[in-house]
Amino acid sequence: MAASSSSASSLQWGKIGVSSQLEVREREAWGRGVYAATALSTGLEVMRAEPLVHVLSNDVRGQLCDFCLRESQYCSKTCQRGDWRFHKGECGGIARAQPHSPTPLARLVVRCLLVDAEVR
Repeated sequence: MAASSSSASSLQWGKIGVSSQLEVREREAWGRGVYAATALSTGLEVMRAEPLVHVLSNDVRGQLCDFCLRESQYCSKTCQRGDWRFHKGECGGIARAQPHSPTPLARLVVRCLLVDAEVR
């Protein structure tokens, strides 16, 4: 994965922001990886990325927005539309599982499969 410079202090790999204090190296024993180029201070943010998928645990579903993780089930029409790409694929399965609720792990696996299908 080639890194392109987005500023003097950071690199940008797709949607992943990476500190300039990190570098990609090839190590014979472990393969390609990200390593600290300098000593890192405590609390320094070295990488930020949006998750590929996420799910809420069953005990907080309905209390937080399934899309942006804010205050309510869907806090806005924008969030509801944004989550639709995932929810449309899982909704039927959730309905068929009633009165039982699928585990968060099962919902996460389904969302990963849906993203994989989109990429293909």
